[in-house]
Amino acid sequence: MKIFAHRGFSGKYPEGSRTAYLKAADIGADGVECDVRFTRDGTLICFHDATTERITGKKGRVSRLTLAQMRERYELMTLEELLDFVIKRKRHLLIETKHPVAAGRKVEREVLRLLKMRENEIKAAGIRVIVFTFSFWAARFLAKRYDDAGYIVKRSWRIQFNPTKILALGYWLAKENPALIHKLKKYELFMWTLNTREDIELAKKVGASAAITNFPDLAKEVLGR
Repeated sequence: MKIFAHRGFSGKYPEGSRTAYLKAADIGADGVECDVRFTRDGTLICFHDATTERITGKKGRVSRLTLAQMRERYELMTLEELLDFVIKRKRHLLIETKHPVAAGRKVEREVLRLLKMRENEIKAAGIRVIVFTFSFWAARFLAKRYDDAGYIVKRSWRIQFNPTKILALGYWLAKENPALIHKLKKYELFMWTLNTREDIELAKKVGASAAITNFPDLAKEVLGR
């Protein structure tokens, strides 16, 4: 089972920061996860929230701030910078596109454009770049254009509408309904966000392909790596 550091090593370092991604690679995570949003000047950055207050302590909407303004507030990485990093460090990457956003499908189009542009480098590094989303419509759009597209679910009824070959499942769904797992064999299963020993053991038990966690060091310990 592969270990993906959720927004980098976010259990110990500021989430989605350059430091969090560097430390995740240093600790030996197989890959990292990021969320992407457009800045006002059209750059995709790795930042979870639509607004900046929770993460930076300053009010503002990401879509109304330029890249330079965002850099003044936070030690962030652009998606292109993170791609450079994972290619160099040979780490897999999960990209989550956020919805709803004013940019709509432009987010997925730009992500796919960047991945196409770096396709040979990604292949040479031997890594996978998987693009996930909670949005059914965005997932369907991605599945028609990109092999490594995934759908994220936190409610079990959504599984039946999964348009992708990859499924990211909220761990509590497997905990509350173990029989559910037998219905998921046709999907490559990722589980999130696994931050306790018990949850990581659960993912191992059900045969998940990957654990997405804020604590890659704990996951390594539990998996005996």
